[in-house]
Amino acid sequence: FFDTDIPERHHWNQSVLLKPAQPLHAGYLEQALQALVAHHDALRLSFTESETGWQAHYRPLDEQPTELLWQR
Repeated sequence: FFDTDIPERHHWNQSVLLKPAQPLHAGYLEQALQALVAHHDALRLSFTESETGWQAHYRPLDEQPTELLWQR
């Protein structure tokens, strides 16, 4: 990913659509996702490019979005 010259790198994403077998409670799902982000540091990694190459740094938990889900 970092070795390839990708224009608009900040727009790159990978998506997947999951269909639950039963209705989900948005509040419980958001709590689970927040716990997952808190437990797995790699989910909080940010990368910036500098003259010396790519640098990785961890964002603190308080910089995470407060709302992880949007309902339609």
